Amino acid sequence: MKAKTSEVELASQVDATTTTTTGADEERLTRTAAPRDRLRSTLEFLAVHLYTQLVLCPAHIVFGLVTGRMNPFAVTKHICDALGVRFRKTRGSRPLCPAATARVIYLCNHRSWADFFCDQVITGGASYLSRYMVILATPVSSLYAFMSHSTWFFNRKRGIDRAAFAKFMDDEWNKRPQYGMIACAFAPPLTRAHGARRTAH
Repeated sequence: MKAKTSEVELASQVDATTTTTTGADEERLTRTAAPRDRLRSTLEFLAVHLYTQLVLCPAHIVFGLVTGRMNPFAVTKHICDALGVRFRKTRGSRPLCPAATARVIYLCNHRSWADFFCDQVITGGASYLSRYMVILATPVSSLYAFMSHSTWFFNRKRGIDRAAFAKFMDDEWNKRPQYGMIACAFAPPLTRAHGARRTAH
């Protein structure tokens, strides 16, 4: 019995040692792989960014000028596909804004540039409220967004005229009345200006 007990104890010690060693190896490999993964993800995003600015959006701008038709949702969906983003719908889920019966603001957080594209796809092509500063980082896609009215550019400053800003919002909303508007964390509170219904995702 003692011999059997010793064998069991020895086996348990070996298993524990093996498990501990394996866990340490996995942690070390994770630490080693993390910088490589971040570098690869950064390079992939830069490649998609250049493709968007130099190929995708210029082609859609030319197409829009020739045909008079703009489809910003198709552009953002294509960018998400290029970034490898996959969306899953739960059973019984419905569109966030199924009918254009009310003006809807989606209050979204963002941690990376990719979130801008993801949010627009999730909301079904809602327009973005954005500062002019974004144009410096994305000049060509910003031009397309301006032409298609999928981004409403404004100059953020103190002492803004609320009446003038409310008129600006009304004018932009009337250009795409069937879609909502996405406001990120940096955007000022605007719901009182135009009586929009609050929606979060």
